[in-house]
Amino acid sequence: MISQLLQVKVAKWASLQAQQSPFFVNTRNGSLKPRNLFHYLNNVHYMIAKTPHHLKSAQAEALRRNEPELAAYFASKIHEEVDHDLWAARDVERLVEKFDVRDQRRVSFYVLALENYVFALIKEDPSLYLAYIFLAEYLTVVASPEWLRDLEKACNLPTNFVTVVKNHSELDKEHAAELLHDLDRLAGHCAVEKMLSSLEMAMHLYERFFEEVGKVDEF
Repeated sequence: MISQLLQVKVAKWASLQAQQSPFFVNTRNGSLKPRNLFHYLNNVHYMIAKTPHHLKSAQAEALRRNEPELAAYFASKIHEEVDHDLWAARDVERLVEKFDVRDQRRVSFYVLALENYVFALIKEDPSLYLAYIFLAEYLTVVASPEWLRDLEKACNLPTNFVTVVKNHSELDKEHAAELLHDLDRLAGHCAVEKMLSSLEMAMHLYERFFEEVGKVDEF
């Protein structure tokens, strides 16, 4: 089943990121700086703000392909994601007010590449976008709790600076579980190899972004 394959693959990859990625390692050892966090949150805000556009494009493409059930799923996700970007925007504002980190407001090359890749997936087959959605939600569920604890305890950065992560770590438990339940039905026509390759490319871009944002000597 596609759902089981994706869950195993994302879980293993997330565990590896937690062990090896500079973003997670430097949070755990207390060396992640407010500037790193600013760069991370600024990019999270950018991508979340794009999510409704992705979902609307996916809904329209699913309808064009006469896949009403898939279109209905994307429509329901649009409602779920309303105003979530405001959490990230407020986090950025709080971080700027506290640490005056004003000079790193840029969008990562890897986040821009991820945005373009998502639109390409939707155009190719909106079902492939489900792999990205599952990655984003399930990664948040499995990786965020420990990262939030490390951020607060090791870096002395309270979680009220990252409410966007804290809120999603709770909300996405249900969202990821629902998608996992429906994935085989919604994407049953997709070749397993294509779904997995779509997931792997998205994971690669996430991984490169985590490497970039975790480099403490560059911020």
